[in-house]
Amino acid sequence: MGSFSIHSIGDSAFLEQILIAVSMITGTGDFEKMVSIGLLLGVLMICIQSVFQGAKQINLQQVLVGWILYACFFGPTTTVTIEDAYTGQVRVVANIPIGVGFAGGVISNVGYTITNLFETGYGVIVPNVTESHFSETLKLLNDVRRRAYDTGVFTALNSANGGGYVDVRRSWNNYIRECTLTKVDLNLMSLDELMNRSTDSALRFNSQLYGTRLYLSTANPDGADYTCTDGWVAISTATANLSSPVVVDALNSLLGIDTSTGDNALTKLTDSLQAMGATTTSSIDYLKAAVLEPLYYEAAAGRYQDLQDYGSALMVNQAIQQRNTQWAAEQSMFMTVVRPMLTFFEGFIYAITPIIAFIIVMGSFGLQLAGKYVQTILWIQLWMPVLSIINLFVHTAASNEMSSLSAGGLNSMYALSSTGDVLQHWIATGGMLAAATPVISLFI
Repeated sequence: MGSFSIHSIGDSAFLEQILIAVSMITGTGDFEKMVSIGLLLGVLMICIQSVFQGAKQINLQQVLVGWILYACFFGPTTTVTIEDAYTGQVRVVANIPIGVGFAGGVISNVGYTITNLFETGYGVIVPNVTESHFSETLKLLNDVRRRAYDTGVFTALNSANGGGYVDVRRSWNNYIRECTLTKVDLNLMSLDELMNRSTDSALRFNSQLYGTRLYLSTANPDGADYTCTDGWVAISTATANLSSPVVVDALNSLLGIDTSTGDNALTKLTDSLQAMGATTTSSIDYLKAAVLEPLYYEAAAGRYQDLQDYGSALMVNQAIQQRNTQWAAEQSMFMTVVRPMLTFFEGFIYAITPIIAFIIVMGSFGLQLAGKYVQTILWIQLWMPVLSIINLFVHTAASNEMSSLSAGGLNSMYALSSTGDVLQHWIATGGMLAAATPVISLFI
């Protein structure tokens, strides 16, 4: 009998399994026996109430109305199409009671439509939550900064440069220690300049006198000696392969990018930078800064150890450990709070449908509970519009704070560090507000 479409705001795969279970349960004879018991209990309760009220009348019409509703909602079956609100993936479940399909389809479309109407006005400002995850832009920028230094990225980068004995990470470590920091020691650039300039300008040292050893040969495990000028050309060429398909695949896996829609880590990163107003920074420049900033601190610690300045080396190492601890303690606000919460409550409200059938035939008491059940479905569907408003607030506030940084580009170590602080602050704020979404929806 017809079909209904449910827009899933949680996990469509989980909701599919819930509806399959509901279809199996409501299609058995045991389910009908359970409802019969509920009907009997309803008659007994009405008779007992009649006795306490003077035995003037027996309100069997209450049970009759409940039975009619049960027959209408749980008698005919329909096909339900579950559409994932984030990926657009469609799942089909057959033989669902028409009451479940009708209530879920109509109310979920109300919530989804309201959200779309809300986002029509400010969709230009911020990515829609109906098309992407909540606060996805902030999360992606923060994840790139924290995870681009991963071993998997360097392994892919080595492979993109021919593999074999190529070691880009070790080469950068040597270049920064023996060229970049030598430039600082010679007072050719201050540390403040180093931090505020773009990574290319900050790390490059044009010198034919000083040199370093780079490991960029596929066949020579001992590497090759370069002057700082020639070494920069070689190491820059190797790093340019950050945009190679091998590295992009590694980033897709690391960042959890769904490539089925045609997107990849770099296109997503470009969209995120544009959404935050950082139009002067390319995705490759941001990615390169995220890769090289931790390398700089690692090389600085090695430089101090080379000079036997163990106190400075210890301080740098402690700073690195503190940063790593902070990054390890951070978790994706959406994946740990919002999405699981939406998934559970969305699945829960459909999972208890057989119990509602048992209650609805028990008279006025059951009808009142059934009304609350519909209210609960509506409450859950209001979460998406509320999240879209929170999403707008978080993105607008973060963009305003980042505007002064993004004007000069986010490809310096200072800008990257400051951006990380802003992102972490507003991700935490967004997480708190997102966790309060159920309470906010209750007010509505």
